[in-house]
Amino acid sequence: MSGTWVGFQTSPKPILGAKKREVGLSLTATSGLVELFELLTTPAGLSLWLGQTNKCVPAVGAKFESGLAGEEAQNLFISISVPRQVVILNSLLGEINVKVKNTHGKISLDAKITAAITEADFEAWQVRADDVLAQLESVALNG
Repeated sequence: MSGTWVGFQTSPKPILGAKKREVGLSLTATSGLVELFELLTTPAGLSLWLGQTNKCVPAVGAKFESGLAGEEAQNLFISISVPRQVVILNSLLGEINVKVKNTHGKISLDAKITAAITEADFEAWQVRADDVLAQLESVALNG
């Protein structure tokens, strides 16, 4: 037997020529901690930066759909650590990891999007990921 095992099944083979890519942002938010966390876990908040989101339950393993740049994206909450971190797996972008820190009254937000992308798909992915991060930054800074 050969291959990599995940549970009782062989894992899917990685995409030939794909490399791990990452884009991110760090900022000091003007919104409060509660408002920031609502931005990451409620349909109204997610719609402001991830695309139109109608239904979602902020629970690990919960699935929801969002409209990202005119395309339907499937999403899955991978991790939720109130009020520190939310990790979402997005079918178009990859892993969206957002960390929130409250240090002496200053609330900082660190977000990164990570995916295994081929060179041919990298430019389109980066434009989409940068757009999502720019929208998140705008909402976090302007409330």
